Amino acid sequence: MIFHRIKAHVENENWFAVFVDFLIVVVGVFLGIQIGNWNEARVSHVQEAQYLEQLRNEIAANAEMARMQATFVDRVVEGGRHGLIFLESDEPCQSDCEHLIIDLFHASQVWGTGFFSEKYQETNRRGIPTHEPLRLIVQDFYSYISGWDTVNATPPPFRERVRGYIPVDAMTELWSNCYEITDMANELLTFGCVEALSEIDLSTALSRMQADPELANSLRYWVSQNEYARLNYPTVISRSDASVEAINAHLGQTP
Repeated sequence: MIFHRIKAHVENENWFAVFVDFLIVVVGVFLGIQIGNWNEARVSHVQEAQYLEQLRNEIAANAEMARMQATFVDRVVEGGRHGLIFLESDEPCQSDCEHLIIDLFHASQVWGTGFFSEKYQETNRRGIPTHEPLRLIVQDFYSYISGWDTVNATPPPFRERVRGYIPVDAMTELWSNCYEITDMANELLTFGCVEALSEIDLSTALSRMQADPELANSLRYWVSQNEYARLNYPTVISRSDASVEAINAHLGQTP
């Protein structure tokens, strides 16, 4: 209708009316584009907020995982150090040999669950976070945990070597009552198998372990790997906490 009106004004040479109608068309188109852009930006903002919440939850889960892994690694290192004292000595085990076997078993453990990164990979593909300072904070965290498997999540030679000496009955008890997986794939290294192990002859196995110099060497390496991890878990946790706080601040939320 507006174009018919403009045509009529042109035919009547009513140039002022033509200008007014043309201005109405231009303003209408401009407002339509602006409203479209505003709606698109609003939808994009809502979608990004949803993705950021998912990313925040993944990072928080990684922080909790790191805390559980730190406890796990503490036990691996403690058991490994106790085992090394025995393996590097010339004295046979004369008492509390059940705890010594448990220490060596725990020292051979590897945390089987890696850090989560699916949400980060998805949001990163979408260019989220769009806020550059926030993007750098999140990127800093995921870059730090990238390749973590090369530190202490790859089964070491010590694992297979020491378990080759432990009697099958003892291994059954160790797996049944001195190791547990709970919620969130939390791996617990416990001592519930002590009594059952006291009924099994462990002296022969321990003597053979002590006579194997490569066993001590491989354990020494594995303890050092876990010591490195133990020193760095606080950084993993602090960077994950910083990322969660930054996302919450960006979303205008409180922890």
